[in-house]
Amino acid sequence: MNAQDIFNTVTVHLFTQGRPAMKDGQCSYRGDMGTSCAVGCLIPDDEYDPAMDDLIEIRSIARRRGMDDFFGGTSIDGLLKAGLAPEWMRDQHLVLAELQMAHDGCLTDENGEFDPEHLFERLCEVANGHGFDTTVLEIYRPANMRFSA
Repeated sequence: MNAQDIFNTVTVHLFTQGRPAMKDGQCSYRGDMGTSCAVGCLIPDDEYDPAMDDLIEIRSIARRRGMDDFFGGTSIDGLLKAGLAPEWMRDQHLVLAELQMAHDGCLTDENGEFDPEHLFERLCEVANGHGFDTTVLEIYRPANMRFSA
C-alpha cells in the first residue's frame, strides 16, 4: 500500500466509523463493538495481536526480544520497534504516525463527543504535508467549513 492509498483508506474508515476505537477507556487499535483506529483499520485480523493495545505487554515483548532499553509505547513507532506491527508498515511509518496522531487528537469535542470537523482539519494538514490528492476528503467536508486542503 502506498501513502496515498493509506490516506484514502484511513480517511474513509474514520469518517464511516464516526467514533473513536476505545477499549477500557483507552484509544485502541481494536476497540469495543468492532471499531478500529486509524492504523488498526489497516492491520488484517490475522496480523492483529491484542498485545498491540497493552503497553505493559509491548514492553515485555520488547524485553524478551533483547530490547532492555525499550521505551516505546502503543504508537505505530512503538509497535514497529517491538516487532509487533506488520513489516510493510515500516516503510510508511511517518504517514501512519501522523494519521494516528490526527485521529487521536480529535477524539472528542467540548461535549465529549467525536469531533468530525476537527478530524477533517487534521486530515487536511496531513494531506497538505504529504502532497496527497484530497478528493476523498471533499466527500466528508462539513457543510460549514471552507476546504483547506
